[in-house]
Amino acid sequence: TTLDYNGPSGLTSVQQWLVRGVLPLGSGWTLAAGVEQSQADHRAGRRSVELRTDAQRPDLAAHLRFDFERGHVQLSGLSRRIDLTESTGGNTRSRTFDASGLSISGSLATVGDDSLVAQYTTGRGIGRYFNDSVSGSGLGVGVDDRLHLIRSSGATLYYQHYWHPDWMSVAGASTVWASDSGTRPPDALRRLVYASANIVHRLLPNFLVGAEGLWGRATGVGDVSARNARLQLTLRYLVN
Repeated sequence: TTLDYNGPSGLTSVQQWLVRGVLPLGSGWTLAAGVEQSQADHRAGRRSVELRTDAQRPDLAAHLRFDFERGHVQLSGLSRRIDLTESTGGNTRSRTFDASGLSISGSLATVGDDSLVAQYTTGRGIGRYFNDSVSGSGLGVGVDDRLHLIRSSGATLYYQHYWHPDWMSVAGASTVWASDSGTRPPDALRRLVYASANIVHRLLPNFLVGAEGLWGRATGVGDVSARNARLQLTLRYLVN
């Protein structure tokens, strides 16, 4: 895990209300499905046009997971319904968009207690599920001058290494991007890149101290980019 609370940009790991059922299938296979709080509320606009999105039904999510001796592989799917209200002057019209996404992730034990974790996610209108979203509303104007769902994709790869039972490091990189060629404001985000490495020492069974270096780059639709780096020092107390 990273010491940075937000975590890698391209990772899909949101916390929200949900109701889920799990069905063990045997031989390492597990099927799970649930309904989740949609959190599709978003408002954007300029002087002449205002866009507002919300959701009239919860998001539907499911995954199929296979656990084996050295790790696991998981395939996940998501279905969303986004309701858009567009206001231009005194005119208002509404449209409904069906959004969906797929994700494949897994972990693999390597040498000793070391492990490798990876995830790839892609879909239309699922931007809010990423730790850092490149599209708040999930919508953009296409080449036909009509609103369309924006495809967001993310990839994450991290390695965890134990130097000693009480010393460990986690290092890796992550990215999230919008791959559609539709029209969005030049200052809207097109790609985020995130990389980090840390060293953590367990002073006590439930008390950790660590340091982490982070580097990131943000690129806008207009190809203007900015980058930054920081060093984070962390004390963490684990509550049993």
